[in-house]
Order: sequence, then structure tokens, then C-alpha cells
Amino acid sequence: MDSLNKIQDQYFSHFNDDWEHSFGIKVDTLDNLGWSLIIDLS
Repeated sequence: MDSLNKIQDQYFSHFNDDWEHSFGIKVDTLDNLGWSLIIDLS
């Protein structure tokens, strides 16, 4: 859970009603019963 808290803190430090629509964290489900996690570090 510590890693998840760090990701959440990073996300909220950039949250401004604009940034999160172009960058940030995207979690999706896959067709073959898996997860996709994309984290934009720019």
C-alpha cells in the first residue's frame, strides 16, 4: 500500500482540473483477464 500512497500523492500534487485530463495515471482491464497500468512521468 505504501507504493499506492506515493502514486496517489504524486497525482494529487499535479491535480489542477487540466493536467489530469492530458497526463497522469491510467488503469484499464485487458481482454485476457489482466490489468494495464500507464503512468505518464512527464
